[in-house]
Amino acid sequence: MAIAEHVAQLKWGGDRWIQWRSRHPDICPDLSDLNLAGADLRHLDLRGVSLKGSSLATAQLDAANLSGADLTLALLTDASLHQAILHRAILVGATLTTANLRAADLSHANLIGADLSHANLRAANLNSANLERASLSHVNGQGASLNQANLSKANLYEAELLSAFLYAAGLHKANLVNTHLTRAYLFNANFSQANLVNTDLRWANLSNANFDGANLQGVLLNGAIVTHTGLDSLQPAQTER
Repeated sequence: MAIAEHVAQLKWGGDRWIQWRSRHPDICPDLSDLNLAGADLRHLDLRGVSLKGSSLATAQLDAANLSGADLTLALLTDASLHQAILHRAILVGATLTTANLRAADLSHANLIGADLSHANLRAANLNSANLERASLSHVNGQGASLNQANLSKANLYEAELLSAFLYAAGLHKANLVNTHLTRAYLFNANFSQANLVNTDLRWANLSNANFDGANLQGVLLNGAIVTHTGLDSLQPAQTER
């Protein structure tokens, strides 16, 4: 439950909030279970804030600092988080459908079971993020960084990840049906038991990737680097749709 004093400070507006936080750096504000739908929280210092279960649908959070914030089960549908900082934020079970996370920093964030379907993740930083069982279906993640991210059992159906970086990413049992990974960097990625039906891996770097037990029906490998993957035999036969 949110603390009334913390809520009052936020309602006074950005300048008052900044002053209050600077005077009380040791306080972790509790704004949980609030209705902040549509709120203008751009550029605010929300580090370590608890927003558990709060509604931030359509909220403006561009360039806000949410490092270490707790957004467990928060509703962020259609929220704008362009260039927001969510380093080590907790977003377990959060709803981020159609949210704008372009160029946001989600490195080391906990997104287990989160719903990011149809979100804009272009140029976002998700390095070392935990996305186990998360839904990233239909996301626009062109140029996003997911190096060493945990995407085990994640749903990436028809995700657009062209030129994305997924060095040593864990994709064990992930759903990659119709996923577009053209020119992606997937060196050392783990695709064991993943579903790659009709996945587009053309011109991707797949060196040292693990495909043990993966479903590779219809996978596109034209121009891909498949060194030490065991996919050499598939490459010539899978160059056309």
